[in-house]
Amino acid sequence: VLLAAAGLALCGVAWGRGQAAGARLAGRLAPAIGRLAGHPHPAALVGLGALNGLVPCGLVYGMLAHAATTGSAAMGALTMGAFGLGTVPALALAGAFGARMRPERRLTVQRLAGVLMIAMGLLTAARGAQALATPPDAPPAAEICHTPSR
Repeated sequence: VLLAAAGLALCGVAWGRGQAAGARLAGRLAPAIGRLAGHPHPAALVGLGALNGLVPCGLVYGMLAHAATTGSAAMGALTMGAFGLGTVPALALAGAFGARMRPERRLTVQRLAGVLMIAMGLLTAARGAQALATPPDAPPAAEICHTPSR
């Protein structure tokens, strides 16, 4: 449901206090993030990472949950480090393409992303509702992971 709500926000639909609170938080974090991003000291990167962790991101939260199940702090840190390095190319490309787009094209792409987020949020909610409505002893509707029988 939150994913669908974020999609509505990308499409320009305001829903009141929740959006205002998010905008206030982003407004307070942005100056500090900007100062740290331009600071040459390596310790600034630690602060930047800590502040960046306050920005909500479903993918990060999912990977944090996975990292927490690895069984050790070292493996959890390695998992998050690999995830962070893996996102660099995609974020760099998104930034490069976004910078080259005309503003009206950027708005169109933003709204398209919002529509996709709404669809994914509704699909996720529907699957969750279906799972809650299915009796525990019922056979699965579809096999999620196929493992060959031995």
